[in-house]
Amino acid sequence: MAQYKGAAREGGRALQLAKKREREQEELEFKKKKIENEMKIAAIDSKFAAHYDAVEQQLKMANPAS
Repeated sequence: MAQYKGAAREGGRALQLAKKREREQEELEFKKKKIENEMKIAAIDSKFAAHYDAVEQQLKMANPAS
């Protein structure tokens, strides 16, 4: 007589899905941290650019002959 093995298959399938979900969560966290780091770098660059522009403007005002 054949035995029904559906519950064991469903348990294995659920385990695979849980592992897949966990890997996707880790991947999402990695991508999120990468974007945060890129944004920090971009923010720093813009601060220096603004300072550079201000200094350039002051130098132009100090040397009107240029």
